[in-house]
Order: sequence, then structure tokens, then C-alpha cells
Amino acid sequence: MKKFIAISFIFLYLFSATEIHQLLKAPALFEHFEEHKSENKSLSFWNFLYEHYKNNSKDADYEKDMKLPFKTSDNCSQNILITLLTNTKIEIKTFHFESATKPVSVFKKTFFSSHYLDTIWQPPQFS
Repeated sequence: MKKFIAISFIFLYLFSATEIHQLLKAPALFEHFEEHKSENKSLSFWNFLYEHYKNNSKDADYEKDMKLPFKTSDNCSQNILITLLTNTKIEIKTFHFESATKPVSVFKKTFFSSHYLDTIWQPPQFS
């Protein structure tokens, strides 16, 4: 049962965060190859792949070409990041210093007493 759950999580991750889900479009690739093969009997599969992936020219069936696997990128993992960033307000503040003679600190320093940190390592005290 644990092995099944682990494999399920691996597939869930691979299909949602990587481009491996493009392999589900493989039947469209073979159907499109058969269409081209019916038009040109001497067309090999490797020439078909070269025409559609390396050459990448716009032709009459360009819309069908774009439905082939790995022709477009869905950027699955980046969609989450973009969604998080667009919902976040980012404030940029600029500081103008008139005098360079006095050092100015932009960060607020918080004082932590070392006495407080040392007490945790002391043996228990009985009153």
C-alpha cells in the first residue's frame, strides 16, 4: 500500500509540476503523422519530427501542429509563482540622505539580552 501511495505521489508531482503531461498528447502526434503520411507516402517519422519541431514553419495546418506534444509550454510550476506574486503588494521605498557625515541605519535593531539566553543552560534552581 505504501508503495502505491509513493508512486501515486510521484506521478502527481511529475504531471503537475513538470512538462511530462505533454506525453498524453502522443496520440495526436501519431494521428497527425498519419495525415501527413497519407499525403506523402515517402515521408518517414524522423522527417515528420524534423519538419514539425526543428523547422517549425507556419503552414496550412499550423493550428494542428501546435496541439502536438512539446510544441507549447504550460509552465505549470511557474503559474503558481506568478499567481502568488501578482496577489502580493510590493512596496519600494527610497531614502534620500542629505548628510553623509552621520551614519544612518535603515534597519531597526532589536536588543536581545544575553542574560535571557544564558538562563536556559543553567541547572534547575530550588527556592
